[in-house]
Amino acid sequence: MNLIKKTFFGLLLYVLEYSVGDGNLGSNFYQVTKHLHNLLLQNYSKDIHPVLYHKKPVTISVAVVPKAIINYDEIGGTLSMSLGLELSWTDELIRWNPASFHNISALRIPSSKVWAPRLFGPNAFDTFSIDADNSRSVLYVYDGTSTYTVGVRSSTLCSPNSRYFPFDTQTCYITIITLTSFFEEIFEANHVSEHLFEENPIWILLSLQTSVETDEIMYSSVFKIMVKLQRRHSFFMVNIFAPVIFLAIVNLFVFMLPVESGERVSYAITVLLSFTVFLSLLTDYIPKSSLTISLFSIYMFTVLVYSSLITLTVIIISDIHFTVEGQSPKSFTARMVVRIMKGQKIKTRNVVTEVTPVDVHVDNEKKQKFHIDYKTLSCTLDNIFKNIYAVFFLLVTIFFMTFIAFEL
Repeated sequence: MNLIKKTFFGLLLYVLEYSVGDGNLGSNFYQVTKHLHNLLLQNYSKDIHPVLYHKKPVTISVAVVPKAIINYDEIGGTLSMSLGLELSWTDELIRWNPASFHNISALRIPSSKVWAPRLFGPNAFDTFSIDADNSRSVLYVYDGTSTYTVGVRSSTLCSPNSRYFPFDTQTCYITIITLTSFFEEIFEANHVSEHLFEENPIWILLSLQTSVETDEIMYSSVFKIMVKLQRRHSFFMVNIFAPVIFLAIVNLFVFMLPVESGERVSYAITVLLSFTVFLSLLTDYIPKSSLTISLFSIYMFTVLVYSSLITLTVIIISDIHFTVEGQSPKSFTARMVVRIMKGQKIKTRNVVTEVTPVDVHVDNEKKQKFHIDYKTLSCTLDNIFKNIYAVFFLLVTIFFMTFIAFEL
């Protein structure tokens, strides 16, 4: 009945304008549009759902256009993002026949005068705002199809997972609901378009997916946007990881310094302090949470322990080296360490050269004259611990990189 009335009044206006005017309907396009606008809003209430059957819910199709990742604060666990939402539904109360209104097939009406979905972000941290500049009007097609484009800036809660930092990926959810029950309004997921997305210097947008769920407790339709991010790790590899590797390698050269130089302990302590500085820099970028501990933090702590052990070993070896000159180590273990190392050298040499009775006699004389003192013991310990710590650091690094490789 409403459609018949609107068509009748449209035809009446068409006849009057053609008879009174000069016959050029193009000159009266503004008047026709204005009349159609007033006719459509006559007896229209924006507070009532635009359906003719009260038990039929309004199906709102949502298309997402991500704009930019403003910030992801993994320390506080919040994601700030701007995006556009294109809402589409069918308004059964705003329909007309284009032939009766100068072939006008589309019309824009201010959103303040018509019904439009009212959106709410239940998991918003402090911001869920709709940009009014992008939502001034609703575009209507003659068959009742309505399109409402809004810009949304949302700051939502997103618990970080920093286990594989700086190669970590984060998955966040932006939840949107309407202020009515699903008996009146339901969501429908539409396409996602990333053609307007601006790259973030820290995070890569891996994927953005949409889904619709039904909350049986709140009796509402829930529209979810899953945002998957990946950290750009080049900065951390160049400024933290690579220097740590170089410092760990340089730390081993402390065993090659002569003990008499007196610089071994200060050299080891300097490298140890450098590791401490890098560890403090790392804690500024990692969430202060005990739920997920970063493997990179464990690696840095292990390297710090590695450097501390080297420093302690250097101090002990220096103390052994400067024991009273001329005395032999009384400890059975110390004497055996030196003899094993010397025995290995003699054994290697005997493999290369042919053994004769004369050579055996000379070697026996050298062994009898060989005197084991504390300086010899310190040099032997330098060689032992240099190899031990090199293997230890290599194994720790391979173990760490293997875990990262499985994640990637």
